[in-house]
Amino acid sequence: MNYEFLRYEASSLVRLDILINSERMEAFSQIVHQEKAYSTGKYLVEKLKELIPKHMFSIPLQAGV
Repeated sequence: MNYEFLRYEASSLVRLDILINSERMEAFSQIVHQEKAYSTGKYLVEKLKELIPKHMFSIPLQAGV
């Protein structure tokens, strides 16, 4: 395969932050396209819900743009 770079294009990108117990986790922060921010955030929060062990108290998981 052979390709050639043509140009840069502007796009609507947003920073997606994952909050665990109301604290922003820098390790999970991403820059995503605005149209995919909701689905990406929902997917990450659902995966974290499966992976974080259950406790006697609730741990809020949130995705924020």
